Amino acid sequence: MSQNSAVLLGLAACLAGVAVFALIHRRDAMGALAALVMFFAAVVVALVGFSASAGQAGAAQLQAFAILVELLGSLFVGVGVALTAVLWRRQGSDLLAELANRAASVPDGADADSEMELDSERGAGLEEAGPGDEGEADLGPAPDGPDQAGATPAEGG
Repeated sequence: MSQNSAVLLGLAACLAGVAVFALIHRRDAMGALAALVMFFAAVVVALVGFSASAGQAGAAQLQAFAILVELLGSLFVGVGVALTAVLWRRQGSDLLAELANRAASVPDGADADSEMELDSERGAGLEEAGPGDEGEADLGPAPDGPDQAGATPAEGG
């Protein structure tokens, strides 16, 4: 093993250790997501370190796999940020402890009730359509004829 690959593998181990520490001590979802992204970075650094000591054919395969891991990591970040945004909108906070407490306090059969409450909260500010309303907006009085509908101020319509 060459000196460069040993340095890269040591860096990958340190990065993984920092990621474990961050994952244990972060309480918000974005911090936990950042720690998991550090795990992906540690894997990529380790793959690059192994490819430095591999032959030319093996190095190309390991580097291609490292690119695949980076792609999966970026997809993981996108999904994680979206889930964190949903978590923030639903409970007003991204603290993971609150999410765990809320999940533990919900009874088993309460899922249907909570969905009904959520639907009623979503529709609370909406007005009901009357029997004659077909979902059309009131745009005011209709023009008298086809001339006035397409007339411009220059035509004097």
